[in-house]
Amino acid sequence: MTVSSVLADANLLYSRTLRDYVLYAADEGAIEIHWSEEILNEMSRNLQENLGLSRGDTTRREELMNDYIGTRSSTSTARTSPR
Repeated sequence: MTVSSVLADANLLYSRTLRDYVLYAADEGAIEIHWSEEILNEMSRNLQENLGLSRGDTTRREELMNDYIGTRSSTSTARTSPR
């Protein structure tokens, strides 16, 4: 089976429902998900501005997302799923 590689933009990661779906799909091996620090910064900034989340809340969310899928390359700012 060929696994699709997906670059998740801030719009996708902003939505809790969509974010959960793509992280689940990556965990199950259906897709390989990627994002950059810039994408996470945009997601966090919008969560803070639009939903009133604190910087601490969004930083923790970023850390959990990165820990959940891990990183494929230490030389790249892009985060990828382990599959």
